[in-house]
Amino acid sequence: MKSIRRQFIKPLMAGAALLFALASCSREQDMGNTGAVGDGETCVKFSIWLPGNNAPTTRALTASNENHVQTIDILIFEQGGAWVYNTGCSGSDITTDGGDPLKKSFTIKMRQGSYDMVMLANARSIVSGMNMSGQSKSAVLAALTVQMPSGGKWIADPAAADYKAIPMWGDVGNVTINSSTQNLDAQNIRLTRMLARVDVQIDPAVTNFTLTSVDVYNYNTMGALVPTAAGSWDASTMTAIAPNVPSASTLTKGPLEYNNDSGKSEINTTANRCAMEIYLFEAENHTAGGHGTAKEPTQRTCIVVGGKYNGASTPTYYRADFSTSKDNTGNDVLDVLRNHHYTFKITKVSSSGAGSSEDAFEGTNKIRFEVEVVDWGEEVNVPLVGKLDKWARSNIVWDAANSRLTFAVTEGDNATIPANSQGVFFKWGSLVAVSPTDYTYTPAKILFSINNMKYAWTAIPYANETTGKWGNNDASEDDFAGYDGSSNTGGPGYATSGANINKGDICRYISDQGWVQGRWRLPTAAEYDELLAKVGGYENSVSNLGGFGDFGAVPTGGSNDYGDYDYGFWQPGSGRWLGAGAAADAARNNSDKVAELAPGSSSVYFPAGGQRRDTDGDMNNAGSSSYLWSGSSSNAWDTYSLGVNTSLAYRYAATRTFGFPVRCVRDEGSASGRPGAAPMLSTDYDGGGKKIPTDGGTYTVTVTSNTEWEAYVQRGTDKVTSGDGDVIGKPLLNETTGFGGTTPGAYISDEGNGMLSLTTVDYSGSGQDAQGDLTIVFRDKDSGLILDEVTITVKDPSIARQFARSNIVWDATNNKLTFAVTEADNATIPANSQGVFFKWGSLVAVSPVGNTYAANQILFSPSGTTNYTWANIPYASETTGKFGTHGTDEDDFAGYDGGSNTNGPGFNASTNKGDICRYISDRGWVQGKWRLPTSDEQQALLAEVTNDYHSVKNGGTFTTLPSGAPDGINGYGDHTNGFYQPLSGRWLGIGAVDLATRGTEAVPGSSSVYFPAGGFQSTTGSTYGVGDSGGSWSASSNNMGNADYLGVNGDSAYGINNDRSRGLTVRCVRE
Repeated sequence: MKSIRRQFIKPLMAGAALLFALASCSREQDMGNTGAVGDGETCVKFSIWLPGNNAPTTRALTASNENHVQTIDILIFEQGGAWVYNTGCSGSDITTDGGDPLKKSFTIKMRQGSYDMVMLANARSIVSGMNMSGQSKSAVLAALTVQMPSGGKWIADPAAADYKAIPMWGDVGNVTINSSTQNLDAQNIRLTRMLARVDVQIDPAVTNFTLTSVDVYNYNTMGALVPTAAGSWDASTMTAIAPNVPSASTLTKGPLEYNNDSGKSEINTTANRCAMEIYLFEAENHTAGGHGTAKEPTQRTCIVVGGKYNGASTPTYYRADFSTSKDNTGNDVLDVLRNHHYTFKITKVSSSGAGSSEDAFEGTNKIRFEVEVVDWGEEVNVPLVGKLDKWARSNIVWDAANSRLTFAVTEGDNATIPANSQGVFFKWGSLVAVSPTDYTYTPAKILFSINNMKYAWTAIPYANETTGKWGNNDASEDDFAGYDGSSNTGGPGYATSGANINKGDICRYISDQGWVQGRWRLPTAAEYDELLAKVGGYENSVSNLGGFGDFGAVPTGGSNDYGDYDYGFWQPGSGRWLGAGAAADAARNNSDKVAELAPGSSSVYFPAGGQRRDTDGDMNNAGSSSYLWSGSSSNAWDTYSLGVNTSLAYRYAATRTFGFPVRCVRDEGSASGRPGAAPMLSTDYDGGGKKIPTDGGTYTVTVTSNTEWEAYVQRGTDKVTSGDGDVIGKPLLNETTGFGGTTPGAYISDEGNGMLSLTTVDYSGSGQDAQGDLTIVFRDKDSGLILDEVTITVKDPSIARQFARSNIVWDATNNKLTFAVTEADNATIPANSQGVFFKWGSLVAVSPVGNTYAANQILFSPSGTTNYTWANIPYASETTGKFGTHGTDEDDFAGYDGGSNTNGPGFNASTNKGDICRYISDRGWVQGKWRLPTSDEQQALLAEVTNDYHSVKNGGTFTTLPSGAPDGINGYGDHTNGFYQPLSGRWLGIGAVDLATRGTEAVPGSSSVYFPAGGFQSTTGSTYGVGDSGGSWSASSNNMGNADYLGVNGDSAYGINNDRSRGLTVRCVRE
């Protein structure tokens, strides 16, 4: 295996690091009571994490602008007491950590003592004038408010005169500073922006609408720097959950107008979007009394999108709310929350909207949109690649300054190589580039050949092979795949020596020289056909209305702002757009020819550049037509090409000795392994469903690739998202060696096949339940193309910790069904509690006390019905679909609603049927989300104990109580409600075997599950087997009449099935 190369600065030796810290230790300000808490001073290094981001921009604004840190202020309080002093730094004292651009470090001289600290970024002007003396932490933080700049817009572009860095905050918490304190990296200080960001993107598939403006209505003029309002902030996930709007803020109707009027550039007309322009304070879109009712439409924060529909000359307007509804018809309104990124993606425009922005705000709209919301900073902090354009954005030209052939790959490249550049010419399958200027060909017209030969026209090498794929008419065939001029099976796509020198695919050759970004090849004829089909056929390609006049040839010596005509930079006045966005580009084209210079992402522009004649190389038809080579021969002499002229674009078979320009396509699919193959990467974790344990071990991802690649952890995925409350939000990977032997914030690069190591945090060893889904992104290092995304579930290796810590019991005091979720819960609901009984798929809870069933044993039903006979107690008696099959991995109640059973909550409360665990979760009667376990999950629990019994017996006698559970009360509750504790039972799970991890019957260890022998109820409701055996339902039916369950008795624990109308206990599992 190749050694993995890391892109980060290696740590200095400890002594050097300390010397550096002391040398750069500073204190820009120190205000407060100088003797309040500590005594003496110490230089302390702080490291803070900034929220990451990536997105397409409107202009040259980058994510780093949104994360720019000008000043740091640390507010220091007594622990549990009043403010003590502030300190901070700014400018060059704040450095970017070499391992991660989102990590900032600085060293400050601190007073020794025990403090409670808050970190603020870009808030110097807010705190400098405040009198904090004698005030508590909560009072100071609540007073930190920010006013929106005059004009109502927050400008995040540093180049702008009214630029203002975005304020951020982070809670450091309780810290002790003493003489040995050198750094506070362990505090894991993460900053959060106080603003929300709003972008508008017109989907590339929408070709009938051009964005011209975005207006924001009902915005707040003031924001709280720190979310101090009750219920506004989730500290475990560090996420805003409700807006914190200062009482002094004014909800201003506005609107704030974002457009390109008066010299502004807030709308990217080429990309049809508005991005990194709109930044808002938090806003409440619900009425005061909770989040159940949306405000009236005219009182909500919303946007109005303006644009030109179907090529109209004047704009039309549409309202779009912050909502999960796709067309403003629903009431699923969203608040505007800090550090959230809202992207309004316009997916359909079917008719004209309102005549004015104001009318759209007050009325309805006819636009279809989606609002995508992410925590602003959960995105990957890498250049956005997304879906790259398949087609090159210009013909091949000659770059004389660098002595190379090249072409435009990105929209940015069109600034120097416009899409309407004529290009240089090639015979088919030739690497020899010929200038397009002058009518008569001479060898001096050759701009490039591998051996620097100046050939006569008839001597220029080209692909004159006639056998095999060279002689058939397969339009989908890439004739140069594997070409080397010899066997033509494993070559790079061209020949650079020997008899066939200067022959092959010029696109592949340019790619392999590194003269353009990415991997490219000649398009097949079928790919030209596909491009024609996207515009509706050859007759529907769109002319630029240039007249298609015939210049014959362009004279030598001419030039324009982009380059010399000799090198292919002449811009014919005529051409055609192809692709789905052709009509939209034609509509937005103007006298400046903006859509010819730089087409949209869903169209390709082909200029009428002419051709050189097959017999003598003389030039003709420049300005009136053009043909462009494919990589597919049509017979032994001719090759398919794309033709464009005044009437249409079409497929045409031409003699191979013509000189045509070339338009390349991305080499996305080749698996030949040649040096010029499309970059590809796969891993042994592809396909999903892979898991690694939270045990502190190191695990490897095996990478198979043909390119130099780079890997990184997708921002926001390296964290625990479910499990014990005290670990939620903590990292999944070791913070120093977790990713490729270094920090999970680093970028790891390698070439070809290799391995990537992942080292997890050991939560299992400390008995903590932790789980999260880690996403690793692999990209081509050369082009930035995303090659693979791998999601790996990092979770406890034992399924035992996923099971509830008791059966379901009845809490008569609070009139609810419940069960133990945590070890602390076992203090009131022991794990050996018998539990109450349920038929399979029933929400009706039946008391276990009483040998013969009576209606008064019903403890609960959602509908309130408590007078059922046993036979009439509802249960899941369905027999079709998954209810009639034996899928041990099937969760039969996923989506159950008693109707279509596809999108339901897992139950139907009105019929008293469904998954009782989901019902209890949905009511909020226990912490977290729970469901019935599948049969496979119960089997996995059984498999964790490898003895013959799949469990460990508790030493009880497993003796049946003839009359069922005895009536009575113990220290936990009434036996009637499921609190009887049978004397016998079994431990299951990986921790059951070891006495040190098994725990007790009442309070098992964290990796063991105790099942009491709680008995059953028969098909007539009679209770039996209490003290001798017991069973807990799964969510998996066995056939049309039975369902699987997990049973325990004096011999073993086992998986089996039984009649659904029997009564069993229930042990839930985490959703």
